[in-house]
Amino acid sequence: MDCKIFISYRRNDTFATAGRLYDRLEAHFGTDNIFLDVDNLLPGVDFVKELRRSIDDCDIILVLIGSTWLDSTDNNGKRKIDNPNDFVRIEIKIALEKNKIVIPVLIEDVEMPRSRSLPEVLKPLASRQASKLVHEQFNTDVKRLIQIVEVLVKNKNLESNKLSSKKTNVTKVSQRHQKAINVKTKETIAAVVNVINFTKHSRTFRINVNNTVYNLIFKFNYWTFSPDKNLYQIIVDDDIIWEGIANKNKNDIYKKAIKIPDDNKDISIILEWQHSAAFFFQDIECCRLKINGKIEHDEN
Repeated sequence: MDCKIFISYRRNDTFATAGRLYDRLEAHFGTDNIFLDVDNLLPGVDFVKELRRSIDDCDIILVLIGSTWLDSTDNNGKRKIDNPNDFVRIEIKIALEKNKIVIPVLIEDVEMPRSRSLPEVLKPLASRQASKLVHEQFNTDVKRLIQIVEVLVKNKNLESNKLSSKKTNVTKVSQRHQKAINVKTKETIAAVVNVINFTKHSRTFRINVNNTVYNLIFKFNYWTFSPDKNLYQIIVDDDIIWEGIANKNKNDIYKKAIKIPDDNKDISIILEWQHSAAFFFQDIECCRLKINGKIEHDEN
């Protein structure tokens, strides 16, 4: 997958972790697709100008947050993050302004900074879903982070292609046919699906169909008293619309079809998934989402 990643970090906070993560991402995505200032900037370049160009070229910005990321101070005892010239602040500010996919990566047991503790320009960061990197399970955490990145970029590209296609179709018709095209588009518009949460045990999708937005959560709820069965739930806009038991078999593919009323027509949704072979709490290994017969999300 063609995916460019920018790693934002504070040197006195996560220098070693940033280098280690860079090596893993470089091995997976390629050297030209990972930006880390130490390796990518040439002497004498305008740092801020280069930052803007690099972030503009990237699909994903990973913000590494360690134990001193928020409260690190300068020589005057003031928080660096409160300084408009702080490079970490500049990186995140640019990424948020450009509406990039920003993933906070919490190192070890660090908690996500609260909105009230961040400068005004960085407050949107507090609402971003975070990932974690823990030393004892670094390889597992990086593997999951890579999977999350690929899913988010894939969905972003699908959404961009759909929007581009719709724009092209509209510009090709004459003004007198515009009303008819708008009616036809409302009836046949493709769904737009965004993954807004991705964990070991759940997926959260924001689904837009005919300008109506649904939040759909699919999750492994808990293991049952039977050692070979799990309980799963599908929740739409806080309502549990399906709850069922599936056997614990790594090789099986499970499928559930649901319908969501949408004005005078139904939206047909099919979820397919597989899970790991762990004895108790299992990971959802892959998930596929079909809407009205078309695959809108696929982790295979």
